[in-house]
Amino acid sequence: MERNNLESELLALLERQQQAWPLCGSNFAGLKDVIFRDFNVNGNIVRVQCNPARVRSSCANTSATAIAEHKCFLCSANRPVQQEMVRWRTYDCLVNPYPIFSRHFTIASVNHEPQALNSVIDDMADLAALLPNHFVFYNGPRCGASAPDHLHLQVGVPQELPLFWNNNHLEQMCYRVANSNPSCTAAKVKELVSQWSTADAQEPMVNIIMRQQGGMTHAFVFRRKTFRPWQYDAEEPDRLLISPATAEVAGLMITPVIQHLEKITADDIRSIYEQCIELPATHQIHVGICPTEGCNLSIDKEGLNVLDNVPIGINFHWHQRQRQRFEGTMRIAEIDGQKMYINDIDVESYLRSVISSEMSPDAPLELLKAHAIISRSWVLYPLIAPSKTSKQGQGQGQKQELNLRTHIRIYEREQHHGFDVCADDHCQRYQGVHQHLNKAVKEAIDATRGMVLTYNGEICDARFSKCCGGQTELFSTCWNDCDDRTRYPYLVSKPDPYCNPQQYPIRHFMLNGYDQKTTDYYHWQITLTGKQIQEIVKTKTGIDLGEITDLVPQQTGPSGRLKTLLFVGTNQSLLVGKELEIRRLLSDTHLYSSAFHIEKPSEGIFILHGRGWGHGVGLCQIGAAAMAESGATYQKILQFYYPGTEITLI
Repeated sequence: MERNNLESELLALLERQQQAWPLCGSNFAGLKDVIFRDFNVNGNIVRVQCNPARVRSSCANTSATAIAEHKCFLCSANRPVQQEMVRWRTYDCLVNPYPIFSRHFTIASVNHEPQALNSVIDDMADLAALLPNHFVFYNGPRCGASAPDHLHLQVGVPQELPLFWNNNHLEQMCYRVANSNPSCTAAKVKELVSQWSTADAQEPMVNIIMRQQGGMTHAFVFRRKTFRPWQYDAEEPDRLLISPATAEVAGLMITPVIQHLEKITADDIRSIYEQCIELPATHQIHVGICPTEGCNLSIDKEGLNVLDNVPIGINFHWHQRQRQRFEGTMRIAEIDGQKMYINDIDVESYLRSVISSEMSPDAPLELLKAHAIISRSWVLYPLIAPSKTSKQGQGQGQKQELNLRTHIRIYEREQHHGFDVCADDHCQRYQGVHQHLNKAVKEAIDATRGMVLTYNGEICDARFSKCCGGQTELFSTCWNDCDDRTRYPYLVSKPDPYCNPQQYPIRHFMLNGYDQKTTDYYHWQITLTGKQIQEIVKTKTGIDLGEITDLVPQQTGPSGRLKTLLFVGTNQSLLVGKELEIRRLLSDTHLYSSAFHIEKPSEGIFILHGRGWGHGVGLCQIGAAAMAESGATYQKILQFYYPGTEITLI
């Protein structure tokens, strides 16, 4: 049976050792007086600490010859007589007498055996779960282990490592895995590291950190390119005595030489990282911004791409043009005979703009976190699970069926070619480097980095809309016909009590500026004449139905949204679908939604009484905002709108 008091035993051991072992007590006391400097390196806070007591580790000769010539300081027979231990499984838990953390332990194998990840990774995950106020770390035999001949782990304090500081982006430099089951986290780490096996059969070069937080065991895996940077062996004045191990790659660089602390620069740190760390590959996506005609491209003083007159809300009632700035690269591609601007950018940078564009950056943080996860899931779904996406039923179809002319059109992302997603509401809003990007948006992206929504282990096609009007809708009502229960079991139709401005009012500024102008989205009404509808249909489809004499609902979804609607004209009738096309053919722009009932007060007059704004599938932004305002966490929000799903790190 596992011991649940190991953490308290180690704290008691530390207190005893500081009092009874002068070397240990002196070195821990000395941590209070260490000199350090903080640097901003590519948006990361990196702390450089001068710790003369660590010269033994920083200058350790780890060659096979040197190891053979010295006694192993981790073997029980060679330890100082003052050094005590606590036994856990097949390990001796020791206080590290040369600490860099205020609580620093070494977990050494009872047996003298080589440092090897596969021998220790399961124990590492379990140990992290037993020490919730600490983190556990592993230095590979060629990545900073000062005793590569003796299997061991180390334990430190999360609050003292820059990797775990708020708004630090060091986790962008590593692969991240998390699971509520420590064994699953360990298995995923093994699977990841096995991909980097080398021809010489040596263990891949890695540094690994595990930590228990929020009910999950998190692993941070740094893939190494080299052991030490060129500066380590350089002659003065270029020499920097820094030998990167786990602490260094996680943002805490140790040098035993005060002169090296004083002269190091942010460029030096950047150089060390570039030499020593293999950055994780990031998903790059290609965003179709707009046609080149009428939009001039320039570069601003910050080096960002600038486009003037970018259209947003195309064909919707908030249609306008903006001046937008973009990270990544901007190129011109010819698609279907038209030249377009294409923005190539990594997913996380893309999401910073999406979250700021879809909702106001001043919306509640938990809503922004939930939105970051679903927006990431939605955009990665066809890239990670391409076999799940359907390319059938796209475009416009007109055919004779029982003497009834049909016009069924489905608007999906698969209709794009030459780029992955567009920048407008057809996919999800992406308006470049948002002028209102604030700390909350950055925190939401950083806090959920790499997190996606999954169902039975597969990434979700996480749809969302502005306002469901009180009940969410099924996928098949709006897009391809399918068995929703098996194809999209997480996109259910259910009452949404939070989407009710009278009961759960949201603050007006949660919506972006141009969305705030739309005030009647929950309940709305529009009056049309048969002649007006005739002209709209003729303009948008080329079909002259004659004056419309009736509108007859044919199929509806559970929320009341129309799936197909029969337009009856004096010349002919036309069966129209699906949800978005019905909205398009009953407005010069688009109706708010297809959740409406029809009143005919007199011949040729149609009053549409509607609810909601958008297709209503998946998360309702208005309802989710109300949930967040009421104190719901992002986990609770996602479980409400996508039942049965899990949040998974990829």
